[in-house]
Amino acid sequence: MSTREQGREGGIVYTYYPGEGSWQVEQPPPPPPPPRRSRLTAAVAGVAVGSLLAWLIGVPLLGRPGERERASALIAPAPVPAATTTPAPRRGDDLAGIAGAVLPSVVSVTAPGGAGSGVVYDAEGTVLTNAHVVAETAGGEVTLRLGDGATLQATVVGADPVSDIAVLKARDAAVLRPARLGDSDDLRVGEEVLAVGSPFGLAGTVTAGIVSALHRTLSGEAGEPALADAIQTDAAINPGNSGGALVDMDGEVIGINTAIAGAGTGSVGVGFAVPVNEAKRVADGLLATGRVEHARLGVSVLDSQGRPGALVGEVTRGGPADEAGLRANDVITALGDTAVTSAAGLVAAVRARRPGARVSMTYERQGARRTAEVVLAGS
Repeated sequence: MSTREQGREGGIVYTYYPGEGSWQVEQPPPPPPPPRRSRLTAAVAGVAVGSLLAWLIGVPLLGRPGERERASALIAPAPVPAATTTPAPRRGDDLAGIAGAVLPSVVSVTAPGGAGSGVVYDAEGTVLTNAHVVAETAGGEVTLRLGDGATLQATVVGADPVSDIAVLKARDAAVLRPARLGDSDDLRVGEEVLAVGSPFGLAGTVTAGIVSALHRTLSGEAGEPALADAIQTDAAINPGNSGGALVDMDGEVIGINTAIAGAGTGSVGVGFAVPVNEAKRVADGLLATGRVEHARLGVSVLDSQGRPGALVGEVTRGGPADEAGLRANDVITALGDTAVTSAAGLVAAVRARRPGARVSMTYERQGARRTAEVVLAGS
């Protein structure tokens, strides 16, 4: 290893060992044809690896400030034999077509202290990324790198840490191609998806997987809000994918990649994305007013011990919960038709609704089941 870089944030040390030179993989020449009228034999060739890249990464949010990602790969392609017949259509051909259509709408984002990806939102030069990618920019400028290597500057219009969505405005909108946006409310578990972005700074990377689950809630780190109502996917997502696109088989963006589970080796097949419908709502709010309102119940809660639910700690005077008659030590078990089994579950159920929404709430007080109607406030 010729160099070693470290950064520290939140008590976690991020270390990256670039290695010496680049990987080189050479394909050996094909074996000579076997003699006629003899049995077929097998030839096995080894692959020489010129160097080793090693890294230690322990981050649930991708592309966060302090990361420095450098890697290069040189792959010698194997000879392709001439086709003697027209090949039958393959599923991979469909994926290649989708990837080719989406790649021009995904950019690399380099900000002071962080790097990630972005999705071109509209023809006016608006680009979506994650709030944690531009957390240290505070209204300054970032650099966008396009698929053809061209770069342009963009300004941070606004960021919403609650949803982890930020909006950028590029100086030259004419060179950007807006992505096609889908409807994340129509997603089903098991649908095929592609993740497009710049993991470890490798621009234009595409990985494939499925929608593993919907409506996931991620507990936040100290001082950070939880990510509510996330899409879970097993498509490989790594540091640098933050702000990139999660795409369905119609070539439409249905999520903004933002986080991975676990630590130590990058992707373990459990990644998360902000649903594009939520990203659109946040982006439109930031573009219109520079801020976004999120629904608020007006309570602090903890996990209820020994039974499912969210235990009420404090009730904000004059807030929605207070006006509905909620008290400390009540246990909230449902909000509307959504069962609440934990404090994080209640946070997700509230954030999935808009300020001003009227919803029924089920809770327990001293073993007795009660219901009340609340009107969620905004914050």
